[in-house]
Amino acid sequence: MLTRQLSLPSLRRALDAASLVYVGFLLLLTFAFSFKLEGWLAAAVSLLIAGALYMAAAAAVRRLPSGFPAAALHISANMILFSFLFKITGQYQHLFVSGWLDSGVIAWEKSLLGVDLSIFLQRVTHPALTEWMMFAYVIYIPMLPFVALACYWSAGGRAATDYLLSLSLAYIVCYLGFIAYPVAGPLCHYPERFAVPLDGGMFTWCGEWIRNNMHYPGGCLPSPHCAAGTVMMIMLYRYHRKLFGVALPVLLTIYAATVYGRYHYLSDSVSGILVAVLAVQLSPVLVLGLDRLTARARQLFERGPEPGSVPE
Repeated sequence: MLTRQLSLPSLRRALDAASLVYVGFLLLLTFAFSFKLEGWLAAAVSLLIAGALYMAAAAAVRRLPSGFPAAALHISANMILFSFLFKITGQYQHLFVSGWLDSGVIAWEKSLLGVDLSIFLQRVTHPALTEWMMFAYVIYIPMLPFVALACYWSAGGRAATDYLLSLSLAYIVCYLGFIAYPVAGPLCHYPERFAVPLDGGMFTWCGEWIRNNMHYPGGCLPSPHCAAGTVMMIMLYRYHRKLFGVALPVLLTIYAATVYGRYHYLSDSVSGILVAVLAVQLSPVLVLGLDRLTARARQLFERGPEPGSVPE
């Protein structure tokens, strides 16, 4: 397997490059479209601080021995950065598209399925089913760093960084999707059509709290939940088969929970899965490409003048 041949330094370099390139991309958008972006200066300052803090953490990781402290610092820095990037990307959703494009997604799904699935699922709501769905949706958050740690404990820092790289690439593609094709989401687009409440227990309450306090209109297509769930599934299968078997029912439930819980349309969820598969496939290509560029730059930097090129 190609990924097993990649070195830890190469994986770290690709992870840090991808993360900082996206920060730089948002900064470029901020300055280029400052006339359209409300609070552009605060956004620029936030991005600069986030990028600087991540760079400092990445530099510390390279100086630490390749053990648990380095892996834990890299995992923490990555998770914090992409949580911040999810939140701030919401400000950029209407730079290129002025409104929401939910109607197109709904019409396409109805032509394919014959029903609006988000509305149709109201017929099967039940408190026990709702609680299980919301459990899967909520437990996804602590699973993100836990899977990174599981990969580390099973196969070392290289495995944890391999997971972080694929996860980060998947998130970046999802966030770019928010900007390129903004979709508000079912409950934001037509809340009046949901006549049946989602009743459940503690995890249902947590899911609604997340909806009301951590989410924003948009941030839907592709679904980050489904993208990250798929990356977790692939990486657990690759590095920790026992935990993969335990986590599989929850990870599969995430796909259904995003639609059942009225967070996403089916198109969001399917596209999130496809994004994750693409990210996992492209991550070793990115690492190898960056290695070649780094080696070429080092050669050019270290090469001395050609014989006879220095004047007497």
